[in-house]
Amino acid sequence: MAPKTGKTLKPSKPTAVDCDKDHQVTVKDDKTVTGVLRVKGCHATRFARKPTRCGNVGSTLSSLVNGRLKKVGVNVAHNVQIVKTAGDKKQTEFHYTIPCQKEHQKALLDSLKDSCKDKELTDTCTHANQPEDDDSSSESSEETTKAAPAKVTQKD
Repeated sequence: MAPKTGKTLKPSKPTAVDCDKDHQVTVKDDKTVTGVLRVKGCHATRFARKPTRCGNVGSTLSSLVNGRLKKVGVNVAHNVQIVKTAGDKKQTEFHYTIPCQKEHQKALLDSLKDSCKDKELTDTCTHANQPEDDDSSSESSEETTKAAPAKVTQKD
C-alpha cells in the first residue's frame, strides 16, 4: 500500500520560549488578564490553519496555571483562551485572555510567569507545531527541499 504523499514529513525542531523577554502578561481590567506568549521555532501558519493546535496550547497552559494556583490556595479554575495568533515561519505569538476576578489576579500573574518555564508547555508547542499531511507542501517541505546544485563551468 502506497503512502498518501510522496514525501516523508520531517519533524519540526523543538520550540523555545524566553519567558523573560517573550511572555508579556497584563491586567486588562478587574475581571480580565491578557497576555502574549511568543514561541520561537513555531510555524504561525500551521496554528492559523488548524485552531485545534491553539486549543492544545491553551489547554496545557490552563492546566499548568491551575495546578500552580491550587498550591497557593486558589481553587477557582482559570481558562486560558487563545484569541489570536500572529507571526511567521520562525515564531508564533499566542495572544490570550483569561477571565479572572481582581482578588486572584496577582496569583494568576505569578502562576503564568512560572508556567511559562514549564517543559510541558514547550513540549506541547513542539508537538502542535509538527507538520501534517494537510499542510501545504511548500511549507512542510521547506526544510527537506534543497536547491539543485549550480552548474560549475571551468574557465581557462
